[in-house]
Amino acid sequence: MNILLINPPAYNNIDYIRESRCMQSKDSWTALWPPITLAYLGAVLKPHNVRLVDCIAEKISFKQLSNIIKAHNPRFVVVNTAFPSIYGDMKVAKMAKELNSNTVTIAIGIFPTVLSKQSLIKFLELDYAVIGGPEIPVQKLVQALDSKQSPAGIPGIAYRQRQGIKLNKPEPVKKLDSLPFPARELLKNNLYRFPLDNKLFTLITLGRGCPYNCTFCLASAYNGKIFRKRSADNIIQELRECVSKYNIKNFIFWNESISLDKSWGIELCNKIIESGMKIKWVTATRIDTLSEELLRKMERAGCIMVSVGVESLSQKVLDKAKKQLSVDKILKGIRLIQKTKIRIMGHFIFGLPGYTKESMKKTLRFAKKHFDYCQFYCAVPYPGTELYTTLKKQGKIRARQWTDYDFNKYIIASDELPAAEVERFRESAFRSFYFRPVTIMRNIKDITSPAFIMRLLKFPNWFSKGR
Repeated sequence: MNILLINPPAYNNIDYIRESRCMQSKDSWTALWPPITLAYLGAVLKPHNVRLVDCIAEKISFKQLSNIIKAHNPRFVVVNTAFPSIYGDMKVAKMAKELNSNTVTIAIGIFPTVLSKQSLIKFLELDYAVIGGPEIPVQKLVQALDSKQSPAGIPGIAYRQRQGIKLNKPEPVKKLDSLPFPARELLKNNLYRFPLDNKLFTLITLGRGCPYNCTFCLASAYNGKIFRKRSADNIIQELRECVSKYNIKNFIFWNESISLDKSWGIELCNKIIESGMKIKWVTATRIDTLSEELLRKMERAGCIMVSVGVESLSQKVLDKAKKQLSVDKILKGIRLIQKTKIRIMGHFIFGLPGYTKESMKKTLRFAKKHFDYCQFYCAVPYPGTELYTTLKKQGKIRARQWTDYDFNKYIIASDELPAAEVERFRESAFRSFYFRPVTIMRNIKDITSPAFIMRLLKFPNWFSKGR
C-alpha cells in the first residue's frame, strides 16, 4: 500500500517551518528544520510503501508535487499544516482528491489539533484531522481503513459521520521510548544545515508535554500538560544512529525544557560525555529551572546555546501571561548561563496584554544587554489558548482569516498599542539588535560558513517584510 507524507510547498513564496507547535518562516531561524514528525510517521507506518516529500527543502512546486502524487498513486496522503500556510496546505489535499477521489487525506499539525471541527467544515477535501501527536492515531487509522474497519474507537482523530463531525479525544503517548526512531532515511538529510557552520543537523525529541499555563502558548494543546521524557539510554541510541548512519553531529534537542527534571538532564549529559561522541547541540529551557551543575554538564556534553522564553521585562505582562516567572529569576538564570560558554537566545513577545510603548522599549534594552541572539514576535492569540478565549469574549481579535495568525502580524485590538506600531517596533527591534557593532563583533567569530553569511545578508529583507 502506498502512503505519501507531505510537507507542502512554499505558501505565498514563504518557506514555512511546520513542526508540532512551531510555525514560522525558515528565514526567522536562517535555517530549515527537518520535518521530524513526518519522519516519525514514516517509522510507524512501515512496512508500507511510504514516501516522504519535503517540498520546502526539495524546492518542489505545487505543479511538481501533482506529478509526484500521480506517479506514487497513494492510498493515503498525510499533509503537514500550520496556521500561516493553511490554505496552501489544504491545496495539497484538494490536489490529491482531484487526482484520485479514493485517496484518503489526513491533516496533522497544530491547525487541525485546535480547529478540528472547523478544518473538516471548511475544507471538504480533507477526510481526517489529527488532534495532537499523530504517530499512533495515523498508524491506527491506516490499519483500520486498510482492513475496512470503522475509525470510531481511534483516539485523536476527527472525521465526518451522518450525525455530524465526530471528535475523538487524544491520548498522548505516555512511554516515548516505545516509539521507533524517526525514519531519517526518508529525508534528504544533506538539505538541513546548521546555520553557523553549514554542517548537517537534525532534531532529537527529548520529551513532550508542558505543565505550565502560559496564556499564549500551544505546547500543552498539542502535546498535553503532563511532561513525559524519553530515557537517557534511548536518546543516546538515537544519537549514535545519527552519527554513525547519517554522519549528523549537530542537533536541536527538541522539547519544552531540558531542566524540568534536572536529575534526568544531568544523567543525559553524563551519558553523552561517557559515549565519547563529539556532538554540538542547542536546546530550550525554562530559565528559572536551571542550576549551575546542570549547565556545567550541558557545556561538557556539547551544548552551545540555550533558548529561553522571556517574553517581557514587565512583571505586569509576565503575571497576566501566567508565566510563573519573575524578573529577578530571569536575571538569576542569565547569570548562571553566563558562567559558562553557552550562548543565550531570548524569545520576546511584543503586544501581550499589559504591554505599553515604554515596556516594549525597556524589554528591547534588556535584550540588547543580556542576550547573544533574540527572536522577537507579535503576540498571537491562537485558538486553543487562554489568550484566544479571553480576547474572543472581549471582541478584541482583528483577524480576518486563519493565515492572519502569524508572528509577524499584530491582530489584537488595543487602544494602547495600535497594530501598525507593534509591527513596526518588532521590525526595528530586529534591526537595532542584530546590526549593532557589538552584536556583530560578538558573534562574527562563530560564523564559519559562507552559506550562513549569504543567509545573513538576506536577513534585513526578511524582517523588513514582516516575515
